[in-house]
Amino acid sequence: MQRPNSKGRILALFRYLQDETDEEHPADKKTIMNALQNKGYSITRNTLDDDIKVLESFGVDIIISKSHENTYFLGERRFQLPELKMLIDAISSAKFITADSSAEIITKIGSMVSRYQRSHMSPRIFVSDRIKSDNNHLHLVVDVIERAINKRIVISFQYIDYSPEKKKIFKNDGEIYHCSPYCCLWNNDYYYLLGYSEKHKKVISYRIDRMIHVELCTKEYVPLPDGCELTAFTKEVFKMYDGVDQEVDLICDNSLMKNLVDQFGEDFTTSIETEATFHATVKVSVSRTFYAWVFQFAGGISIAGPKSVREEYRKMLKKAMN
Repeated sequence: MQRPNSKGRILALFRYLQDETDEEHPADKKTIMNALQNKGYSITRNTLDDDIKVLESFGVDIIISKSHENTYFLGERRFQLPELKMLIDAISSAKFITADSSAEIITKIGSMVSRYQRSHMSPRIFVSDRIKSDNNHLHLVVDVIERAINKRIVISFQYIDYSPEKKKIFKNDGEIYHCSPYCCLWNNDYYYLLGYSEKHKKVISYRIDRMIHVELCTKEYVPLPDGCELTAFTKEVFKMYDGVDQEVDLICDNSLMKNLVDQFGEDFTTSIETEATFHATVKVSVSRTFYAWVFQFAGGISIAGPKSVREEYRKMLKKAMN
């Protein structure tokens, strides 16, 4: 068998330390040398010391426990175990990532820790009957979008919809959409593209998992319109979707303050209404999404004003009962 090039020995040493050692599983010189020799590398105690010094000079954190027989393990890594666990939980629970893609990404993340730690890298979040995307080409779509954002290029695509029979169909009979992309946003467990729509002549959002046949095209790119601030836009669109902005007075059970903070942040005024309730004035985009948000609290939040908003909400409730 042909012996490997000795120049690769340091990389083999780094990979061994990365895969086979951690704080609870250090390795002594003999063990490390045997592992490298089994891969065909010629190594002595002196060359091992020299290789470790080279890795340390490049910022690799090798912890040496000095004793009768020194032991070594890889200390600080680019990501610490708790950070990787959080990433794995996010990936496993994300609805826009397919089950197969989630498993593949989690396996790749696991390669960043020792083999002993990989047994602790399974998702800790259990979501019953979790609905996952079936778009197995999502990573390819995202790649095209990212290139378009970086190079300021328009993209074309078709949009998926569903028929009453739950069959996938093209929206608007397969219409080709054109968009000048600005950024991607993960919101409420879905992945969105924000960009300028040629058709609607304004900035709108698209669900990325419902985009198909995404391609770069030669149409003229439209820069972000003057006065359009994406942070404010995302708050308006995704907090209370696409209605008329106005201040709304709410009467809320005291236990629901955390829900208002989750939805609106802390930038809204409040006062005590009764011993059991408080009054809040929030600025929202009044729409069906807002009314649905109020409804979910089953009377725990009521709309006190304006009168027009109360009346519209009453009409929607009445219509739902018919």
